[in-house]
Amino acid sequence: MNKKARILHKWIGLISFIFIIIVSSTAFLMNHQEIYFSINNQSAKEINLSKTKFISISPKDENFILASDYKSLFKSIDTGKTWKELKLFVPSEKIDLISFSNKDKDFFAVGIKNTGIYITDDGGDVWEELQVPFSIASENIQNISFGNTFLLIKTEYGIYKYFYDDKKWDNIKFSLNKEKESSTIKETIYDLHTGKFFGSYGTILYDLLSIFMIILSISGIILSFKFRKKVKIKKIEPSLELVKAK
Repeated sequence: MNKKARILHKWIGLISFIFIIIVSSTAFLMNHQEIYFSINNQSAKEINLSKTKFISISPKDENFILASDYKSLFKSIDTGKTWKELKLFVPSEKIDLISFSNKDKDFFAVGIKNTGIYITDDGGDVWEELQVPFSIASENIQNISFGNTFLLIKTEYGIYKYFYDDKKWDNIKFSLNKEKESSTIKETIYDLHTGKFFGSYGTILYDLLSIFMIILSISGIILSFKFRKKVKIKKIEPSLELVKAK
């Protein structure tokens, strides 16, 4: 019975090991997307116009064009004859929004799915992440629009107004209680899965736990398949003196 229980325990552990590795590895990579994006998203030298996702023309200069494909963000200052890649400090293949300011052709913003909103006022040489008052993961950004003194962001559950000079937010929320409740639940689940629920050190804690779980799983599998060495019992022959004494 004990032997069957050990065998059952070993194979259940083997199946669990596969899922633990997958869950731990993906949880780690969710917090460090730059690792696999840097591998798969080697700097593109030229834009792939056949795979262009978004393209936008500056209202201040019709020769200035922004375009994104499935790898990078590019700009053209000669109506698309030549292109230059713009370097962001985050993976830029998921750009799903591009918006120009009415003030200056070099002032524009891009939205990256599940990552954030990034603004530049020098044509894309230096970028600043916009600290939004909502969870990027739970509220899908649908539109970014520039005004003369503020920026409007439309999400699934509200409109957010950001004033450039004061760097302040004015929220215009929709009366969607159920949707907001659903958003809060999704946000909490996401934060729990990535460790952000526990604050600034939560990501580090989850990274360590993921690594520990992977090591524990691998070492457990190795030990379960390691055969135990049989201990040889040496037979001791009785001495002649003991035999005579009897």
